[in-house]
Amino acid sequence: MAEIGLDAITKSYNATVAVDDVSLRVGDGEFFVLLGPTGAGKTTTLRTIAGLEMPERGRVTIGGEDVTRAAPAERDVAFVFQQFSLYPHYTVYDNLAFPLRAPARRMAEAEIDRRVRKVAEQLHITPKLGNQATRLSGGEMQRVSIGRALVREPAVYLMDEPLSSLDAKLREGLRVELKHLQVDLGATILYVTHDQVEALTLADRIGVLHEGRLLQVDTPRQIYNDPDDAVVAYQLGAPAINFLPADALGLDTPGVASGAVRPEDVTLIAADAPADGSVPAVDATVTQVERLGPEDVAVFDWHGHTLRALLTPGQAISRGDVVALRFEPDKIMLFDARGRRVRRGADRNTAAGHGAGPMSQRADTGVRNAG
Repeated sequence: MAEIGLDAITKSYNATVAVDDVSLRVGDGEFFVLLGPTGAGKTTTLRTIAGLEMPERGRVTIGGEDVTRAAPAERDVAFVFQQFSLYPHYTVYDNLAFPLRAPARRMAEAEIDRRVRKVAEQLHITPKLGNQATRLSGGEMQRVSIGRALVREPAVYLMDEPLSSLDAKLREGLRVELKHLQVDLGATILYVTHDQVEALTLADRIGVLHEGRLLQVDTPRQIYNDPDDAVVAYQLGAPAINFLPADALGLDTPGVASGAVRPEDVTLIAADAPADGSVPAVDATVTQVERLGPEDVAVFDWHGHTLRALLTPGQAISRGDVVALRFEPDKIMLFDARGRRVRRGADRNTAAGHGAGPMSQRADTGVRNAG
């Protein structure tokens, strides 16, 4: 395996800058995830590393070697596409063996057979080796597609949203298997997705891309707890983080345009709870309760602003109820007008003062019916 290096890569299509001055290091044996919405530049970044696109500026290295102008076949990378890209009338065995039978490889059939059967066992598709690809389920086809990359034993694996076309249960199962495979093989994987669950569960580190620019790179835990940018904060977390204008939160910190608090950090106060003057509360009206299996999410309207909060077991509220909500000040993240994080003092996670605005008005009740 090998590390991947991008040094100030820029790639444009006509007037559109798809990748804008991106620099990145993916370590040897690392599972690195590029996260971002459609159009962020994720696939273009992968294609540039693979040699399918040539950058206008910058340098691509694999294993310390400059491959910026090298042909795709010279880069020792395997690409797993979003679509299954199988030969429909080949058997599973022949689909897996196909990249090993290329004239440039000249691999003996005995070695081909060894690799094919090893990968089929790893991916739990050995009973399907004699089946044509057209007789496979979606999950089986994607396993074969991943297997075609694995049999090559390349230096680097590039994966372009390989699970996005599968249903939720299949995605969950293949995520677990893919992570186990990566750890067992010690493989270097650069994986792109728009799915924050995939990013959080698979990645050793995450890089968040937005409009071609790399906003932040860090571990899943750190990037979730300490985002550098409002876009990064919004990309990670389900339900999404709550954003509120600074004046609505009573924040008068210079340079702060908005504050954000995650739904799990919004507390519903019981009607009989004693007043706590150190943590102000606000009244908000329930507009919806989303039932999500093990947990429920309440959606509130607070003076025209939408808030979401995770409910703890036993919290029974209904649409139209007025509820007292509390935000722990040290859980509020501050952002400037450009969406960049504003940090105060020694605490780099969050910093928020107790302002004189709406947050300082203590609600005197917990849950009340608004009707």
